[in-house]
Amino acid sequence: MDSTKIENFSREHPGFEFPQFTSVTPDDCAQVRSSIAGRLGLKAQSEPLELLETLQARAKYFSGVNAEQEFDLLGLTSELGFMPHADVLVNWHRFDQIDRLALSDFSEYFDDIWYPGSDDIEVFDESVDWLVLVRHDGVVSAVSLCRPDRC
Repeated sequence: MDSTKIENFSREHPGFEFPQFTSVTPDDCAQVRSSIAGRLGLKAQSEPLELLETLQARAKYFSGVNAEQEFDLLGLTSELGFMPHADVLVNWHRFDQIDRLALSDFSEYFDDIWYPGSDDIEVFDESVDWLVLVRHDGVVSAVSLCRPDRC
């Protein structure tokens, strides 16, 4: 998590701690990339940019949803039939900077975590069955990577 987000949170919410998060290790990031590549039918060692471009190409955009206006990840995942785990993973770059935090904290503090104008993020859980993509301009899309035997 960018230290600026934590500092801004402390200024805007005096007396409250920034939501607990952990940064995913480089080895675990590589495993996430490999898993996503496999689900997309790409080579396990595909370039991270290729993963992102393929995800964006396959994602379904939601014309009435904008992350700058009361974004509700829980409602969106429910509407799409996704069953998120208690924790979510937030990709900040090319699946090499990933943070894990409670879904409830991500939902409650979304406006303190995602910054419009600068952040393009992908949100998913350990299952890697689904990803919600949030662009810097607030456009939200999602892609299902469910395997037929799981979803």
